[in-house]
Amino acid sequence: KFIKQSALHVSIPCALLHVRRGDIVLEGKNSRRYYPISDYLSMLPNATKNILLYTDDANAIDEAEDFHPEYNWMYLAKKRYRGKEGGWKGHFPSGDPTFEVIALMAELELAGQCDVLVHTVSNFADVLYDEMASTGKNITRLKVDGGKVIGGSQNVNSAEELSDLLKARKKHVAQIVL
Repeated sequence: KFIKQSALHVSIPCALLHVRRGDIVLEGKNSRRYYPISDYLSMLPNATKNILLYTDDANAIDEAEDFHPEYNWMYLAKKRYRGKEGGWKGHFPSGDPTFEVIALMAELELAGQCDVLVHTVSNFADVLYDEMASTGKNITRLKVDGGKVIGGSQNVNSAEELSDLLKARKKHVAQIVL
């Protein structure tokens, strides 16, 4: 019912991008990196155009649509925090824990329609992969942060660094258009 109310129709074949940001930049030394959407897309097979985007960051949706309009972006219509505003304790941007669980269950159901999963290290990504694999399809799993140092103080400012990078890209595009 929630999927229908969200007006989400999943076009297949599709790839699922799980872009986790909100709670990964923690205070101190154990922060993880905010990766731009382009890092996820660079891992996809060239023919992939239908993207199911799961994210806790409204900025990721804006970034996807603004910088990568050549893709068919699909995502659940729900309230999300912007960047790290929810922190690692703010799990319910809607203010309704029941709604948030229903949204997660809907995402699990929809995940089974895709055959590619691109993500960073995340327990939820593991659950998504298991759900996708349970369909019997051959699932391609790609990790943006595979082989890289996951956490550390070098990532404490990665949310701001990504924001600055995207502002510079927008400025560059605007200058080209002029």
